[in-house]
Amino acid sequence: SSVSITILDAGRRGIGGRLSGGRLPDSGAAFIRCTSANGSQLTRVLSQLEEVGILGRWDARFGLLGNAGGGFLPRQVLAKTAVAQMMKQDYNQGNMGGVDFCGLLSGGDAPFYVGMPTNASICEGICRLAGAEIKLGTKVISAHHLGAKGGWELRSQSDSASATGPANSEVFDALVIATHDPVLAAAAVRSIGPDGAHTAAASELEQQQLGALADALSAQHAIPVF
Repeated sequence: SSVSITILDAGRRGIGGRLSGGRLPDSGAAFIRCTSANGSQLTRVLSQLEEVGILGRWDARFGLLGNAGGGFLPRQVLAKTAVAQMMKQDYNQGNMGGVDFCGLLSGGDAPFYVGMPTNASICEGICRLAGAEIKLGTKVISAHHLGAKGGWELRSQSDSASATGPANSEVFDALVIATHDPVLAAAAVRSIGPDGAHTAAASELEQQQLGALADALSAQHAIPVF
C-alpha cells in the first residue's frame, strides 16, 4: 500500500534548512559529503540521488593558502605530508578547533556532492519523487502519542493564522521528528505510554528506555550548537 507523506516546516522560503540557502543560493550549505565509516547507508542514498539527477559530483578544490604570497597547496599534495597526518589525528580525536575542522584537507576520497541545479533543489526533488505534501510556515507546537488508538496528534501554528488563534490539530499514523528544539522532541517521547507492550516486564523496560531518551533530549537544550 502507498504511504502519504506530509512535511510540516517552519521555514518560509523552502524546505531543507541550511540546504535551502539564505538570501543567496547555496549560502547555507556548500555541499554534501559522507566520510563516516558507518555511513554506508547514507552513501547509497547519495548515489541514488545522483542517479536520478538530484545530486551531481563537485570537483572541489581545497587546500592551504599561504600568507605573504606563499601560494596555494592543494589537498591532494598536502595529504602526502606529515602536516596532513597531524591534522587528521586532530580531526579524529574531535579537535574541531584545529585548522582542518571539517576534515577537508587531510585526505580521503569520499566524493563531494551538490544539488542540481542548486542545493535548495535537493529536498524539493526528494519530496517530488516521494509525492510528499509540503506545508511551509507551519510550526509544530506539540506532538502527542495517542496510546492504544495508535498514531500521533500534532498541534501546529501557521504563519498565516493569528498568534492568538486556535492551533491546528491533525492526526498521523507515524511521526518522524527533525527539529532543533529538544524540548519538543523530549515531550513527544514522554507522551508514549505503556499501551503497546505485550507484557508488564516489556512495558517497564520500554518506559525506562523512553525516559532515558527523553532525559537525553532535554539535556541537549543546555548544549550550545556553535
